[in-house]
Amino acid sequence: MVQKFDYRVCFVCGQGFDKDDIAKHETNCLNGWMRECDRLERRFEARTPEPLEIPSIDGTKDLRRLNDHAKDQAARAQLLRCRKCNEKVPFRKADDHRCTRFDPPIEFFF
Repeated sequence: MVQKFDYRVCFVCGQGFDKDDIAKHETNCLNGWMRECDRLERRFEARTPEPLEIPSIDGTKDLRRLNDHAKDQAARAQLLRCRKCNEKVPFRKADDHRCTRFDPPIEFFF
């Protein structure tokens, strides 16, 4: 059974869009993602999502492969790693993140 894909998946947010709207959406979505990452504190490490660039011999695109890659990239882009406690935090909950690692108390000996 052959599946026909009528949509493309955004490699930043993971949502499906028409083939005509996907290029404009991906540009806007990536710019918004970059602004949000710049706004977050320096204690989070984020992996920038990258589109899949497949050279094609005959000029066709494998939409199933492109959509699978876009879903993987979107899942990775939505997880941030805290540099203090090394915990993976969802992108939208990064502002509310509290580190689970406790620093040892400082003791002064005189």
